Amino acid sequence: DFDIVGFSLQYELTFTNVLNMLDLGGIPVRSADRSESDPLIIAGGPVATHPEPIAPFIDVFLIGDAEEKLPELINNEQNSFATSFFIVFLQLLHQSNNFCGTY
Repeated sequence: DFDIVGFSLQYELTFTNVLNMLDLGGIPVRSADRSESDPLIIAGGPVATHPEPIAPFIDVFLIGDAEEKLPELINNEQNSFATSFFIVFLQLLHQSNNFCGTY
């Protein structure tokens, strides 16, 4: 039971592995099928610069150095947990648009 699950995408051929891991973890594969009880799925790494093929399955992509962007995204997520997860999720998606290097 994690709040956030992250993947490092090193090669395009690993996209199917991500989908398999989500399925094996009992997490709905498509973002649209997830509920408030499911974790936020984030991804980064070298292949995150062209995220469109796997975009229906990942909630937020971090493009560039995650060391700089990830703490800010996590802190925003933790500060918002007093509200329901769905509201937090929508806030995160909106806030991620304000972060340079997210998709």
